[in-house]
Amino acid sequence: MTADGEHQPARDKANSEPAPDRAIAMACGDGDAKAVAELFERYQIPVTRYLSRLTRDGDVEDLVQATFLQIARGKAKFDGRSSVRTWLFAIATNVMQQHFRNNARHRRLLWALSNVQEGTASNNLFEQIDARRSISYVRAAFESLSEKSRRAFLLCEVEGLSAREASEVLNASETAIWKRVSEVRKVLLSAAEDPQA
Repeated sequence: MTADGEHQPARDKANSEPAPDRAIAMACGDGDAKAVAELFERYQIPVTRYLSRLTRDGDVEDLVQATFLQIARGKAKFDGRSSVRTWLFAIATNVMQQHFRNNARHRRLLWALSNVQEGTASNNLFEQIDARRSISYVRAAFESLSEKSRRAFLLCEVEGLSAREASEVLNASETAIWKRVSEVRKVLLSAAEDPQA
């Protein structure tokens, strides 16, 4: 920590540059608590964002903590075959699946379009009502899709992973990922353009 209380990133011993993510992830596997803290600091926001789109608000914080606890307890070790981000999303996905199995909670997906802020559509009341109705149709269409398709779409389109990275997270082929993403796009565009279809 610096004098003003800010956390400094872990440093590579060879120089004063911040340690690369891969080195930090490898150090986590060796039980390095500082490395786990550094990994958490670097990746808490993307993991939280990913999980928040797949589960209810009340569960997100617990799932994020459980994801990083898997690493801290040595149950998930980085082997270097993927990027650190892909590895973390895979752990988060497994933690979430286990959470759903253990608690048998109703699955509900929150999606970025679910909250229309006042004034974003238009100041015209009828346009706002139409916009909310369209969002409702799109959200319903999204929720009607398979869990596998929704996860592939969120990882590729929202989180910015490549098909290869998403295939590693979801344990599927790249072709399957692109088919799922394409399916979701078609369904969402159809729901947005013609909600009655």
